[in-house]
Amino acid sequence: MKVLIISWEDPSLAERGDAIYTRNLIEGLNELKCRPDIIYYGNNVVQDSNGLYEIGESQFINFSARAKFLVGLSFLPGMVANRKRREYMELVAKICSQKSYDFVIINHFKMSFCLPMLGNQRVLYFSHNNEAGLLWNNVTHERSTWRKLIYLQDWMKTRFYEDRFLSRVNMVSVISAGDKGELARRTNKPIRVLRPIINTSNVEASCRSDPKKLMVVGSYTWRPKAENIIELAKCFEKYNLLQLGLQLVIVGKMNQVTKKMITKIPGIKCIGFVEDLTPWYRNCDISIVPETMGGGFKLKLSEAASYGKVIYGIRDAVNSDDFVDGLHLLLFDDIDSLVKGLKEDIMFSKRDYSSLRKAAKKLVQTKFTREEFARSLKALVLDEPINS
Repeated sequence: MKVLIISWEDPSLAERGDAIYTRNLIEGLNELKCRPDIIYYGNNVVQDSNGLYEIGESQFINFSARAKFLVGLSFLPGMVANRKRREYMELVAKICSQKSYDFVIINHFKMSFCLPMLGNQRVLYFSHNNEAGLLWNNVTHERSTWRKLIYLQDWMKTRFYEDRFLSRVNMVSVISAGDKGELARRTNKPIRVLRPIINTSNVEASCRSDPKKLMVVGSYTWRPKAENIIELAKCFEKYNLLQLGLQLVIVGKMNQVTKKMITKIPGIKCIGFVEDLTPWYRNCDISIVPETMGGGFKLKLSEAASYGKVIYGIRDAVNSDDFVDGLHLLLFDDIDSLVKGLKEDIMFSKRDYSSLRKAAKKLVQTKFTREEFARSLKALVLDEPINS
């Protein structure tokens, strides 16, 4: 099977969620005895895989250099026009004219601008999110009126281009069952769920009967996510969780202003970026996913579940039909109610944490596996019936 991946993400960048999911794709193709070619749109050559995956030929367009004319906004959502889009499209057209592929994978909606260059190639859209759905979530949760209006026009534009793109590809993969339900209402193309795989070491699922450590993992450099983590910290102080002996550990990137605001609150520790999350997950009891805007929720959920942790999250952000509230995790309407509920759960021992973490870990061990990923991918590209 000959496959070309058109990608904006370097799969060797382990700290990025999109890179993890891109690596899942390559590993899934490797399971099917395929070494895909890849054209990468970025600012460095795809790095060595350290034996985790195998690729064929790789080429990249360096977009760190600016084009001659700077254009602030593109008609294509998620892609800045002053990056070397034309040069990339020419490379895609050249490669597709020189080599014959069984199908071409467009990795992420950001690369949808390449579709006209593919001619009669069969195209798989490997989606990372329901992009219009994400933007509608931003509209719903944004507090600033003028920013809400910006997100609203971006949602309308993205919905239009995403629907047009979906009508022109041959098949679609999605990261969660929730995304499948959303996109199935907008296209009649074959859709399969390719659930993300988090390669964790063999960490025993554990949560002390008297939980002490809460942990949040993510990147908080984007303003809405920074506001989320600041609100979580303020609620930690408001509900006096320190008095219960609880500590909040935040692992991930954030700017110095955000970090300074958060670390003023007793009981909160900001670690910054780390290469290996295993020691931090091993020492925490409860994983909090306080996201209301942006992407990455699905990876964070599967990651925390893989490590066997109790998960608290925000209801609107979790659109995965795999994770069920009350069975695999605990969901709340907003950050304030999440922290208040967590306090009550711990004070009055209201929850069976052991059942929650075991059910979540069993879910990812059965559905979020490389074998399941490869099976669903094979069924999609060969148009085989499968329940996903």
